[in-house]
Amino acid sequence: MSLNGAFAALSVGEPGFGQVLAAAAGSGGEPFPVKTRHAVADVGPHPTELIFMEFANMLALIVTQTGKVGSLSLVTLDAPASSRRAAAAAAGMFAQTEPQDPVTSVKTLLGPRDSPLIHALGSHILAQIARKRPDEERPLLFGLSLADSRMLSADIELGDDFKEVFEGISQFAVRMRVF
Repeated sequence: MSLNGAFAALSVGEPGFGQVLAAAAGSGGEPFPVKTRHAVADVGPHPTELIFMEFANMLALIVTQTGKVGSLSLVTLDAPASSRRAAAAAAGMFAQTEPQDPVTSVKTLLGPRDSPLIHALGSHILAQIARKRPDEERPLLFGLSLADSRMLSADIELGDDFKEVFEGISQFAVRMRVF
């Protein structure tokens, strides 16, 4: 199926993102030139699709309960890998036994600007990737679309619902070996 066929399939049968990626891989069965992981699991009461892609210059993570990309943010590491390694080496015997999470910045590209959930999840996921892969420097393009869009509000109460969604998506990312 050609890429145009994949987009035509979107409007007719509305397959998940994973099916679109598979269709776009080419008619000869060649692997898609980007490392891609895709799975569906329940986060809270909602089926949630997670798509993780590793491009040469960027990581991309789409988490959706609606079949749409949703809000897009660009999460970057504030210090290059070489600076993080040098700081750890300079600490020597005074270094903490538990490494610190790298500092990240989140820039909203599409969607709510001050969503605590988007900022917290994007930062957490990229920081965990950088901890597991000390040489990682690629930014993370993070897409999030939830069935309950109120969870993306800037004035969301940081209570049990927030914690359930945050932990559910984080654990799902761990199971998918995103980090």
